[in-house]
Amino acid sequence: MTVVVYAKEDLNSLESLIRQQLVQIPDQNVTNPVYSIPPFNQNNMRKFIKAASINEIDELNLIWVLGFYQDNSFSKPLNYIWYIMNFGGPNSLFSFLRQKEYIFDLNVKNSNYFENFSLFEIRLKLAPLGFQKIQEIVNIIFDYIDFIILNGISKVTFEEAQKLSMLNFHYSKKKMDFQYMTSLSKKIGKIPEKYLLIEENLWENFDEKLIRDNLKNLKLDNLFIILNSKKIEKTDKFDPFYSTNYTSDIIPEDFLQKGQFIKEFLLVSPNPFVPKSTKILTNPELKEFSKIPKKIYSSDQTDVFYRFDNRFKIPFCFARVRVFLEW
Repeated sequence: MTVVVYAKEDLNSLESLIRQQLVQIPDQNVTNPVYSIPPFNQNNMRKFIKAASINEIDELNLIWVLGFYQDNSFSKPLNYIWYIMNFGGPNSLFSFLRQKEYIFDLNVKNSNYFENFSLFEIRLKLAPLGFQKIQEIVNIIFDYIDFIILNGISKVTFEEAQKLSMLNFHYSKKKMDFQYMTSLSKKIGKIPEKYLLIEENLWENFDEKLIRDNLKNLKLDNLFIILNSKKIEKTDKFDPFYSTNYTSDIIPEDFLQKGQFIKEFLLVSPNPFVPKSTKILTNPELKEFSKIPKKIYSSDQTDVFYRFDNRFKIPFCFARVRVFLEW
């Protein structure tokens, strides 16, 4: 058992209090279960699942089942792939699919389960045209993966993501105490003590081979394609946990026709919004806290207001844009 305590009392008082509470818990001589056999194998993967949904927006999810990568927690191979695939700027996967009017939104997620396996997920909210082009969308994603393998594994991009991750750590917003304590308790004994608080944001080692190996593991054989839509009417199965009607079929070999789009991709441009410095610039004219923003730019179409923060003095910006349209 691991225990994490978050409180304002001093350490000696906390230790005494926790010992008094924990000594009352009987020792049942129970060990944590070890899941040595992965729940997924070649017999239950490579499925195309179509589920009847009540949501108005059609969703397409691509989920790959991968190995557990705790030993590579400081190299962050899956996090690098997440950063590239989740990027929304010019030349990104999102912009490519958006320009074709196939999707409204794209999100990428990777997570570990039971110290046994990892899931890498690409979630897409489909536009009406995208619902008709599902096979093409999947082929575009696989071609984009091949494009990254051939051209897109960059130390510059890794360092960019590394810097943003550290900024998120140093200037992160307050987290829910219970969730934060739970996440820390799972890491004790598995990660060196000095890295416990920062491990999630720490990108130490750029390992091009490890990133490429993980990209090559995003294959058809370990993939689930899940389509959620109100338009799905023909189903032959029912899931009692989600009260959902669905179908499940093996993804055929000829579903992928790789190489059609790879020549259309371009390398992701460097993110121009990554700060080069977090030094606070002083403004001698603003000695007192101001509640009223000052107009700093004006044109026939645009007004820009700015309020200098000299109270909290952190390199953090809150921006809001209001667009007025003719009705």
